[in-house]
Amino acid sequence: MSLTFILGNGFDLNIGLPTSFRDYLKVYREDSCGESEMLKRFKTKILNDSAWEDWVDFEEGIGKQSKKFDDRNMEQQAKHFVDCLEDFYMHFMKYLIALSKRVNISRDMNAELKKFVKSINLFYTQVSDAKIARTLKNIINGHEVNFLQLNYTDIFDRLVDESDLDGELQQGNDGIRRIGESIHVHGHVKKSYPVMGVGNPSQISNESIRNDPDVKRMFIKQNLLNVLKESNLPPGIEMDKALNIIDKSTVFCIFGSSIGSTDIMWWERIGSWLKDDPKNEKYVIIFGKSYSAQQNKTPLQLIKTNDLMDEEIRSTTARFIASAGLPPDFATYNPQKIIVELMHRMFNFKLNVAPLSIADLEPNQTYLDDPDMHSNGAEEGE
Repeated sequence: MSLTFILGNGFDLNIGLPTSFRDYLKVYREDSCGESEMLKRFKTKILNDSAWEDWVDFEEGIGKQSKKFDDRNMEQQAKHFVDCLEDFYMHFMKYLIALSKRVNISRDMNAELKKFVKSINLFYTQVSDAKIARTLKNIINGHEVNFLQLNYTDIFDRLVDESDLDGELQQGNDGIRRIGESIHVHGHVKKSYPVMGVGNPSQISNESIRNDPDVKRMFIKQNLLNVLKESNLPPGIEMDKALNIIDKSTVFCIFGSSIGSTDIMWWERIGSWLKDDPKNEKYVIIFGKSYSAQQNKTPLQLIKTNDLMDEEIRSTTARFIASAGLPPDFATYNPQKIIVELMHRMFNFKLNVAPLSIADLEPNQTYLDDPDMHSNGAEEGE
């Protein structure tokens, strides 16, 4: 038995980091030095959808916008698509490296680190149904916790180290006893290539781009993970380990993820895991956007907030069921197996980080050149 946290970019946003798609896009557009006409058009026309807020919006949207790479030469369409994405990715990882260097995390942050540890070890206290909370506590008691990270930053890892999370868990009288694995399933800013893209070819609207061999291997996430695995590189070499963690879990806590279709390989695996539950002991807890009772100043505000929360719970449950490949009526016949919590205080702390500008990025350095890139690499047993 084990507890597994799935952490998305929403974790970084929740604690105050400017890592949204919109945060990065503002900085990315500032750099116009030596740009080709195609790259200028990419920044001003193709990345100009005001509806794109989350990273899943970008990943799904860029697949749809691939039709705007409309060069008459079919091979050029795919080349322009790949070149633009390469530029976007390289700048993004530079952005995250600069951001990581600006974030100060130390053991002096006593209050923040305590909240961090509590959110993991006592997560079940944030489940509103008292009976289910007790069940969850009993299930995970004495077992390990694993972390599957969908984001690329090292902030969560640094919080684990500075809080001495493993030591705190081992010293506890009950609850989780130890850390198992922590894997960046889509890459790590200092250790690997980023895995960004769509979940399957049908999400790329431009046929000539969709059928291009380089696009297939680079922009379809599972294909790129397979390429990295064949090259003995992370995160590809950790893919099987991550899938095995899913299969052996008993409880999942999802925090900060939009549960989008571009990560379908992970959600479908969790869906298969959840269906295979002869002992009726598996749970998925989704911690969504946190609402506060204090925001309701009048009875009408309370009513409207409750309506919003009800709709958020319905839509989140439906999105998870669809992404996981479960039958649409799964929640009806399996009540309380998928739990969406909105009135919670998970990871309820902030790190004060100022927004970046293009001047903060080192112009001649790629993320693979960063001196810290392999600081925790093979020589340390990874």
